[in-house]
Amino acid sequence: FFRILYSITSPRMATGESAGGLSEALALLSNTHRVERESGVQKLRKLLSTSEFDFGLARQMLAQLSKSEKWEARQGGLNGLGALLTWIGDQHPAIARDSAEGVVAVALALLEDPEFRVRLVAGDVLGIACGVGGMELYGRVVQASLLQHIEENLVLDRDSLADQTPEGARLKEKLLRGQELNEQRAQVSPRKGEAHSTCSSVASSQSSIYHDTAGWRFLHTYVKALHAVVEKGATNRSFSPYLTEAFMDVVLSCAVHCNRFVRQSSFSILTVVAECATQPQLLSLGEDIASRLASGLADDWGEVRMAASIAARTFVQHLDEAARPQFYPVLLPRMCFNRHYFADGVRTYSQQTWREVVQEQGPSTVERYLDSFVSYYVAQAQGSSAELRDAACQCIAETVACVRADALRPHFAALFGAVQLGLRDPHWSVRSAASAAQCRLFTAFPELCAPELSATTGALMVNLQAKVWSV
Repeated sequence: FFRILYSITSPRMATGESAGGLSEALALLSNTHRVERESGVQKLRKLLSTSEFDFGLARQMLAQLSKSEKWEARQGGLNGLGALLTWIGDQHPAIARDSAEGVVAVALALLEDPEFRVRLVAGDVLGIACGVGGMELYGRVVQASLLQHIEENLVLDRDSLADQTPEGARLKEKLLRGQELNEQRAQVSPRKGEAHSTCSSVASSQSSIYHDTAGWRFLHTYVKALHAVVEKGATNRSFSPYLTEAFMDVVLSCAVHCNRFVRQSSFSILTVVAECATQPQLLSLGEDIASRLASGLADDWGEVRMAASIAARTFVQHLDEAARPQFYPVLLPRMCFNRHYFADGVRTYSQQTWREVVQEQGPSTVERYLDSFVSYYVAQAQGSSAELRDAACQCIAETVACVRADALRPHFAALFGAVQLGLRDPHWSVRSAASAAQCRLFTAFPELCAPELSATTGALMVNLQAKVWSV
């Protein structure tokens, strides 16, 4: 690879200014400060445009940095390789493919670097190499190795796997120590049954947070690298032939992985898959993709839900209009629900998605798939999160206001029961939303609500004494 770099130009000695510039770039790329390393990349890019640039010296620089004991130097060397390969692809496309293969070997080796920041840059550089070298390079050199490493890291014994970084060890110690303290506190002084359940739930959540957020060895960086490669191949749909069964099995498995970073990156890959796949491919993969999107659109983590929202919009919009309705019962209720999600980004994006997908046919679309909407709203009204229960009550109120009463009548019992739970919720925001939904139900179905008037009135009278004025 470096011999190819050296042969790009005729042999010549670098001027004192060029040699000094390379030395300065070398020092900057190995600096311990991120800003300085970024300055080193900018310096290297400027040197690439000069006629006095010595590729032999650049070869020595990058070879030295990529094997350095300092992780900052290894990261800087990778960034330098990426800048150099991008320049070769723009200026000398005829030899870019051969140059890219050498970069692939370096990037693949550093995907298991002990420092995760080096691994992330290695994945980005791998994507650049496959973009410059073409997807044929991916199929010949990268595909089998990358997919195999992801499969091998999908399932790990988290309890027996010792964290290899001080940060990971401190995180595990902090969360699991808090779990032990909460369990002891609940056993020593359980003043009420609720206190015991609260402490247990906190302890359980702390344990799950560790398993859901802590590093999953090299799996996340491998998935990020795969996303970088697929993204480069999506520009001209050159990745379409590589949407094999093995590839989709890996991506779909990662989309339901217990680690949230892996799930988030997987939905980013599914976004690109929807962009580069042909219509026959989308239809054959559609059922599996839609089921994973449905899971992501209801994920507990807002970042995962956002990535799934982007993938869902892309998937629906790249389908032919005649093929879209078969996926609506699974996707539309979750899209509509996320219009009331508490995270601003998810809420705003979902509102725009809803306008683009259903346009002016919102009420009629909800009525057409009403069974799916009602069942999902009722399930969310019983969710573990107060924000989800709040959004569910808002969705129920909106549905009752916009959909014809005759269509809603068969679902009255389910909707009324969900709202009744909300009226007695411990969180004031849920009770406020449930009160508004109850008002809608009384207005639309006075004769059906009459038998339950006494029970409902009791709950409303209790809420009239709430300290929060909106309730």
